[in-house]
Amino acid sequence: MPYPSFPDSTSFAAFDLLPLGACLVDRNLRVLGWNRVLEEWTGLSRAEVQNTSLADKYPHLSDGRLRNRFNQIVESRSPGVLSAALHGCFLPVQLPGDTPDALMVQKTTIRPWNRAGDVVLVVIEDVTVAFRQLHELRADKHELVSAFAQLKAQAAALSASETRVQAFLSAIPDLILRINADGLCIDVKPPTDSAWSAMTHQFQNRSVFEIFTPPVASELVELLGQVLKSGEPGTIPFQMPIAGSVAEFDGRVVRSGTQEVMLIAADVTDRRHFDEELLISRERLKMATDLAGLGVFDWDIVKNRLDWDDRMFQMYGVDRDSFESAYEAWQKTVHPEDLLTAEVELHSALQGLRDFRTVFRIVRPQTGEVRWLTANGHVVRGVNGEPLRMIGVNRDITDRKRREDQLAKSYAEVKAAREALEAHAKLLSATNEELAEAHRQAQSATRAKSEFLANMSHEIRTPMTAILGYTDLLLQDEAFVGRNPAQVANLETVRRNGQHLLELINDLLDLSKIEANRMQVEWLPTAPLKVVHEVYELIKVRAVEKQLDFQVHFESVVPESFPSDPTRLKQILINLVGNAIKFTMQGQVTLSVRYRLIDEVGWLEFAVRDSGIGMSPDQLENLFQPFGQADASTTRRFGGTGLGLTISKRFAEMLGGSILVESELGRGTTFQVSLPVGEHQQVRLVDATLPAEPIAAAPAKPALPRIEARILLAEDGPDNQRLISTVLRKAGATVTVVENGQLACEAALAAWHGGSPFDVILMDMLMPVMDGYAATSYLREHDYPGPIIALTANAMSGDREKCLAAGCTDYATKPIQREQLLRTIASALQPVSA
Repeated sequence: MPYPSFPDSTSFAAFDLLPLGACLVDRNLRVLGWNRVLEEWTGLSRAEVQNTSLADKYPHLSDGRLRNRFNQIVESRSPGVLSAALHGCFLPVQLPGDTPDALMVQKTTIRPWNRAGDVVLVVIEDVTVAFRQLHELRADKHELVSAFAQLKAQAAALSASETRVQAFLSAIPDLILRINADGLCIDVKPPTDSAWSAMTHQFQNRSVFEIFTPPVASELVELLGQVLKSGEPGTIPFQMPIAGSVAEFDGRVVRSGTQEVMLIAADVTDRRHFDEELLISRERLKMATDLAGLGVFDWDIVKNRLDWDDRMFQMYGVDRDSFESAYEAWQKTVHPEDLLTAEVELHSALQGLRDFRTVFRIVRPQTGEVRWLTANGHVVRGVNGEPLRMIGVNRDITDRKRREDQLAKSYAEVKAAREALEAHAKLLSATNEELAEAHRQAQSATRAKSEFLANMSHEIRTPMTAILGYTDLLLQDEAFVGRNPAQVANLETVRRNGQHLLELINDLLDLSKIEANRMQVEWLPTAPLKVVHEVYELIKVRAVEKQLDFQVHFESVVPESFPSDPTRLKQILINLVGNAIKFTMQGQVTLSVRYRLIDEVGWLEFAVRDSGIGMSPDQLENLFQPFGQADASTTRRFGGTGLGLTISKRFAEMLGGSILVESELGRGTTFQVSLPVGEHQQVRLVDATLPAEPIAAAPAKPALPRIEARILLAEDGPDNQRLISTVLRKAGATVTVVENGQLACEAALAAWHGGSPFDVILMDMLMPVMDGYAATSYLREHDYPGPIIALTANAMSGDREKCLAAGCTDYATKPIQREQLLRTIASALQPVSA
């Protein structure tokens, strides 16, 4: 048998499963291993004795006879029995329940653990019971010989026979029951396990039905009859409760007389548990090798037998039935170019120079496919160091080798590409610098454009405040209208063109916001029927003026409501329908609405069709470009900037939809807007028709509020000063006018500290000396509590927030709308509820 490697805790741990004491010591009796049984017998744990000398704990081990015999066995390098030199024991052990000086009688076997004899295995067997029973039998024999002298020969033979039988039975560690033909237990020999001794004595003169469970007892009685009849032994496995657990036994029934049998039952509980643990360990090992993609081989070098697991056969492409199970079978599969290298590594491992580790190719015999494998093996050696077997694993690394080859090829390609890239690095660096500069210039241009549009908005809206404001004042003056009826049409023309100019400015601002990604979409529940009706009411006047037939068709049910931005949707439809009316000289304009499903998602489609001038394919290409129309003649003939379609397309995309156009020159145009509604199951659909009257009757327009208040107006434009003052005074207000923010601060603080503060301050945000932002901030820093309403001609995104951040209470844009301004002031004058 080969020597195990040492130290090897796994190898020695197997001794914990044996009912024998076992320890590993060196020549000086220093403890290197200590099993569970010795812990129980001696009361000393592994930790207490590890690396300590047994001679320190048991001085009798230094006895000359004991040490000489110990050294003799070690030097001979062969197993030997160490006779009990002192009290019949090697390690004194106190027996439970016995007298204090009673010690275990032991049989001690010494075996070298390694070839050098540096480590020794000491196996200690408990023979106390057999020893005592032998002495008891000898005493009984002496008494029998004295009492029955007349039967010496017969008694001697009987005594000798009884001695042999009892000695044999006592030496058997199993439970033995003598059972007669009626199933009655007539004698018991308990097992050596002390836990069973007290229990099994109760089996005496008991029926097997009192000892075993009914199924086991019935099976045992049937087997007993068969054994008595045939004389052939039988077996029966069974379980019995012991010490709170269940013990498992393998029973053997043999005939011991004409009317009795012996049941010899071996406790196999620990063995069954060990078998289960061994099976689990094997399953875990198989799982680990499967997960790692390993094939396992076991080569018996002495018998030249090679065993493979299933994965090895799969890996080599060899059929198990045709495998020769020998070293030569492996040789045949190795690629001829790699066989020599693999065998050199293999023989180096057998000679003990190193472990078997190599990489080689194989050729699958059935397909001729070449695969790459790695091999790792460990050599198990005998007592004299001769190799007995090699156990190892193979792994298929073909895919890895292919990747390595591909990586090597890729590396060469990358190297060449890198050299080319390095050649272009300076060029790319220069290009990046040019792009960075272009980006900075683009950002500067975008900022300049936004600033320009903001200034243009302010510069145009400020005079438009005066133009539209004074126009409205004249049209609201009944005396003037009555005296100058011919001038009313002129004033309406002024107001209409002024409104058109404002719409142009609003389009420019919307486009600027969209391009700067500053346009916000407000997602609200949107009723398409209401939006379409509002568009119809706003546009039908234009159609009537041009004597066009303007109709709305609902081609299907429509959603009662869906998430969108009603303001942007309305603006899209007004732009498209307005364009259709503008470019149609005669005929009709139709707005069609329908709902349809695409992949279980609802879509709402608005189609605007006209019988107008139409467009050619070349004109369609530039249709959605800012400031672009079909051609220059179209601009001269119909006017406009071309921004409406651009803005409408951007709005549709912001709402998750799109705009498509179909047109034929001279035959009209169709624009189709498609917007997502949502999952069909969550959409409530309703029948839709365009009502003759508004969907919801507008409430009676309330009278303009009266403003009985002292108002400070900070405005630098004389025309706007007079206009706004006139509007406020007509509403009942007392107005004080200043032309810059510094004067506004002085007047406001003076009135406040004097006990008669202004009720409201109207603060223009762009003024000389000190603008409205600085003036408002100054007043708030000095704890001025009154309402301040911002007046600004700026309408860019964020202007309102900027005014409120400076401390303004509310916000109004120019041109001033009288009704909106008065209601904003009235709202500011209302007391704030606690």
